Amino acid sequence: MSPLTHALLVDGPDDLPAAYRHHRLHSPTDKVTITWCGGREHFVATGETTEHNGHRLAVYRWSYRTRIAE
Repeated sequence: MSPLTHALLVDGPDDLPAAYRHHRLHSPTDKVTITWCGGREHFVATGETTEHNGHRLAVYRWSYRTRIAE
């Protein structure tokens, strides 16, 4: 089976746009980090997958937030 190339980011900030929640994976990874509203949102792989618009997506669940140092 080929590695999944897209992820669905679940939970985390309510105002995180759908464009961020459907995330392209450049390589298989256990964590995904995105920059959002002055911080970094960290998501971890759940081992689950979901179907969306005919594509299989790896599911990553929000874990924690860090602030960007000034």
